[in-house]
Order: sequence, then structure tokens, then C-alpha cells
Amino acid sequence: VFARGHSLFAAGFDSRTIRLTGEPRAMDVQVQTVFNGAPMYAVANNGTLVYAESPGGRRFLWVDRSGNEEFAKTGERMYAHMRLSPDGTRVAAAVSDADRALWVFGLDGSLVQKLTSGPGRHAMPLWSPDGKHIFFTKGDRAIFRVSADGSTDEENLFGVESPRRLDPLSITPDGKRLLVKWEQLPQFDLGVLELGPPRAFTKITQSGTARDGSLSPDGRWVAYQSTASTGGYEGQIIVRSFPDVQRGQWVVST
Repeated sequence: VFARGHSLFAAGFDSRTIRLTGEPRAMDVQVQTVFNGAPMYAVANNGTLVYAESPGGRRFLWVDRSGNEEFAKTGERMYAHMRLSPDGTRVAAAVSDADRALWVFGLDGSLVQKLTSGPGRHAMPLWSPDGKHIFFTKGDRAIFRVSADGSTDEENLFGVESPRRLDPLSITPDGKRLLVKWEQLPQFDLGVLELGPPRAFTKITQSGTARDGSLSPDGRWVAYQSTASTGGYEGQIIVRSFPDVQRGQWVVST
């Protein structure tokens, strides 16, 4: 049993010669896929198939502090990695059913715009403070920048070699520095990408457990998750000064 996109197929198989013994046949089963396209299913030794049904589309939903809900005026798609624009009128998102590209949607229904194209996974959009540009990860290895209105081509800002990975997480109020997640499994750390010129990247944590960082609105503090104080178990939220993280550290969750 194997998947082509969301569809499952079955074919006879000879385990000695490692070859199919017949033409694949569609099983009339649609399964859900994760963002990188991997299908969510498994087959037990007795032949039982278990799978996650394809969920269809997703919708953007406003929720206020009282729990009141209101749908945005956008269509159903497989949205992921949503980021609201600084003025609250648009959202940038990766769309997994549209060649894993980045799109911008007007929450009043006035705008639907594809920003990126080409091979590789485009993910983790991040708005500039003025709302004019969007930073994102391409192929897990490089950070790019593109105009939020699609008027300029994608610009490669910084990249790393496999097996390392990068993701933009947050940006300083002046738009000159990106907080970046640096990953080389099983290690995770935070770094700063100076947008320059010149451009320069510096790791600001060395614990190997720092992830999901976010800068404070004034750019003076960074909050992130870490398991350093819990012996590798459930993470806690750490706050440190920024950009000099050595000036102070506080555990703000218990």
C-alpha cells in the first residue's frame, strides 16, 4: 500500500525480488497529509488499514478575549504557519495544497495573492514592521525576503548547508535584525541575523534546547522555550535580555 498525493493505492509485491507483481489499483481512500506531503496511514499485520481522513479546507477565525468567534472573509484552503500583518488587515500563510507556496490574504476578502513559487518548501512567513516585506524559509536551509505586494522577486538573505536548518521567528522594531531558529538535530538554538549591509549571523544561545523565540514589542527582551532547566523534559518559558542575552535570565513558567 502506498500514497500518491492524498490517494492510497495497493499492488501485489514480491519481497524476494523487491518488485511489484501487478498494476497498482486505487483504493478509493483519501488520506490527510502533513505539511511536507507525507501521508498519515498505517497497515497492521492482519491487514487492517488505519488512516486520518482528509480534512478538506481550513478557515481563518477571529477569536476575541471573551471567546467570541467570527470567520474571516477568506476561502477554505490548507493553511499553515499563519502570520498577521502589523496593521491586522492581511495574513501571510503557507498553503500546502498550492505547491507549498506562500500567499497573502486580505481578511475582508479583498485580496488573494501568491507570493512565492518554485521548488522547495516555503514556510514560516514573518512580516517586516512596516508591512512592506515578508521574510520566510525556503527549503528549510535559507532565509529569503519578498515584497508583501509581490512587486519584487524573492531575495536570498542567508543560508546554511544540510543538515542545519533555519527559520525566521521575530524581528526587531527597527527591522534591522531577525531572530532565527538554528537547528541541527537534536540541537536547537537561537541566533540573530543582521540584515546589514553587511549581513552576519550569530548564535545567541548555546544550550541546544532553545526554540520558538519571540521578541518583545520594544525589542529589549526575548522569550523562548527551553528544556535546559528540566533535564530534557517538558519545556519552560525563558525570558532574557536582548541582544545581550548574558545580562539576565528568568524562568517565567512553572
